[in-house]
Amino acid sequence: MQNSQITIRPAGPLDVEALIPLVHSSGYSEFDFVFVDRKEQKTADFLRFSLQDEQGEHGWGHHVVAVHDDQVVGAGACYDGTQARGHTLDALRKIFGHYGLWRGPGVIRRGLQIERVVRPPRGDLHYIGHLGVTKDWRGRGVGTQLVEFLLNEGRARKSPRAALDVSIENPQAQALYERLGFEVTGETEANLKSAFGRVVAHRRMEIELCARDHI
Repeated sequence: MQNSQITIRPAGPLDVEALIPLVHSSGYSEFDFVFVDRKEQKTADFLRFSLQDEQGEHGWGHHVVAVHDDQVVGAGACYDGTQARGHTLDALRKIFGHYGLWRGPGVIRRGLQIERVVRPPRGDLHYIGHLGVTKDWRGRGVGTQLVEFLLNEGRARKSPRAALDVSIENPQAQALYERLGFEVTGETEANLKSAFGRVVAHRRMEIELCARDHI
């Protein structure tokens, strides 16, 4: 279902404040597990620090926004495995820049734990993440438009397949992805908990984008 009132465009630096809650909503508990280590710490603090930079997995440069009357009502991101090394270096820079030398290692440790559950893409696999829609616009086709837009980004790059991950506790999102043609290719068990968040099992879902050339 397409919503003609919505326009999707690349995110820019002026979208950072709108992106923060939308990115966080794509996995509240997972983000809090990694980025919150004390009561006064907020995931939004790190996202604001990171998203102000164009570079990296948590930079505004990989994101797109869904807009209605100049108001951002949804967001998502995409990248592939060829960018993994750069993302790792950028994440280290931002984590130590925000948390410092003493707290940074704990954030990195928790991030590595979650990467065993939500695996970073490898090679030319086109990965979609950070999907979020404001409450007033949920159920109105915005999520579908965002995913289709990001899939087309992968097709433009000639990526053979696209993937995303969905929590077992989010059956509505899984149903949406299945309607769009995604299939579950695996499930990773998890039972990661902290005082501020937790990570449960996630399912990897994939879809074919472009057939490989055969010689």
